[in-house]
Amino acid sequence: MVEKHVVKNNMGKLVMLKYAWVLCILFFLIIAFQLAGNFLIIDQKPKKSDVIIVLSGGRIDRLERGVDLYKRGFAPYIIISNGDEESLYEAALKMGVPSKNILIENKARSTKDNAVFSIELMRIYKLESAIIVSSNYHMRRVKNNFECENKNIKLDFIYSSSRNNSYNPNSWWSRRDDLEITINEYLKILGNYVGIHGEKAKKALKTILSVIMLQQDNDSKHCSQRVENSF
Repeated sequence: MVEKHVVKNNMGKLVMLKYAWVLCILFFLIIAFQLAGNFLIIDQKPKKSDVIIVLSGGRIDRLERGVDLYKRGFAPYIIISNGDEESLYEAALKMGVPSKNILIENKARSTKDNAVFSIELMRIYKLESAIIVSSNYHMRRVKNNFECENKNIKLDFIYSSSRNNSYNPNSWWSRRDDLEITINEYLKILGNYVGIHGEKAKKALKTILSVIMLQQDNDSKHCSQRVENSF
């Protein structure tokens, strides 16, 4: 009888331990889910640097942030990575940046390329520090790529996000656009980690996102039908 009682107690403890582990895992997943948007954002305090690097591919707010930092005296030059895209070079001139203070590279087709060709320009012009500007949700991937290319060079980088208020990291799951951006960024981070960049990454991402969003639309339709049927 005593042995059975001991075995019962031990089994009860094991069950309780399993429940505790499950609760801990669920708690961790909930916290990770809520913080997923904020993890993407890096916005460091700017400091005096040799150049400001503005990455193309987003809205005009990236260039506006770069020009603002330039006018406030944080750096004497601006590199516009893929500067012909969206006519960013002309836009910078209209914002009051002299052409002699703008450096252009037009070869970048991915965030990795932004890092490779911007660092190449920095080395050509003997620039040793930079403030790198992109959209807030893009900054984690920007940092990953620039630090990867910089590991053997040791340039000094500051990461400063544009003032883009359209992406809400605190409730990224509540709006379709924010949901797509967040999924997009995490898939690209994973893709970059295994060496997928540029057009190859964009094609793979487009396929994956279309499947995810189709499933979400189907789930929403089923939910609406269940609500209608309940009346």
